Amino acid sequence: MNDWVGNDAALDPRIVLGHLGDIAVLVAPDGTIVGCNHVTASALGRSAEEVVGESVFALIHPDDAELAVQQYRRYAEGDEIFRPTLRLGRPDGSAVPAEFVARRIDGPDGTYLALSGRIAPLVNAEDLVDSLRIGVLLVDAEGEVIRANMSAAELLGLAGTDPRGPVAEVGGRFFPVGVGGSRPVEHPLLVALRDQKVVHDRMVLEGADGTRRVVELEAWPVTVRFAEFAAAVMTMADVTDRHEADEEVRRRAIEDDLTGVLNRSTFMARVAATVDALAPGRQ
Repeated sequence: MNDWVGNDAALDPRIVLGHLGDIAVLVAPDGTIVGCNHVTASALGRSAEEVVGESVFALIHPDDAELAVQQYRRYAEGDEIFRPTLRLGRPDGSAVPAEFVARRIDGPDGTYLALSGRIAPLVNAEDLVDSLRIGVLLVDAEGEVIRANMSAAELLGLAGTDPRGPVAEVGGRFFPVGVGGSRPVEHPLLVALRDQKVVHDRMVLEGADGTRRVVELEAWPVTVRFAEFAAAVMTMADVTDRHEADEEVRRRAIEDDLTGVLNRSTFMARVAATVDALAPGRQ
């Protein structure tokens, strides 16, 4: 805060930091906390003096430690992430949910992170998205996955992870349903991004674990508010059971249950269609 500008009557920035509502933490490039407010320290059941000098990861509940490291590294390296929700750990082992916003600040010795946020948010968008029973996948203009909820990770065969990277590599493989479905098609998100159009279809999704599911999907281009960059989002719903039921209804409508051959009405309809397609004089 050496470049703080203010008149003689202005409050010391350390005092301002100390009285900010909810969470306010300043983290040095090496991950050491160099400043925090009293609300943060109080939520942790400690004093601000005890918190300063600690590793920022010492604030996180052990169950969220791995996720915190992933998100911290990603953001520190310059990759934008959505607002994370993590649990702060207290000396008695209890957890305090908190929602963060991280901002990078270039300093003489590297990139500092200013963390601000709310303790125990009443409504958390991340939790709401993760609680959805449909998969949600978001890519940036380069086709890099920047958000995948838990349902999407599960459908992609990556349950328990936070999928990141080129969507063509982490987004599973998609195949047409039915005849001609042996060859994968271009990823629907890449089609939506390139052609700037909505893609709505039922496809077979093969996840990283080899599991194949029939999914109902919709992908469409979006512009991220304020950031002003193009992106594309896709929702996926597992409709494997419904698809199998639909196929069984279709099969029973055209085949004899006992023999498995075409029933009479279907046979006659196909014969009529074949005859109608013949050139004149060939009947």
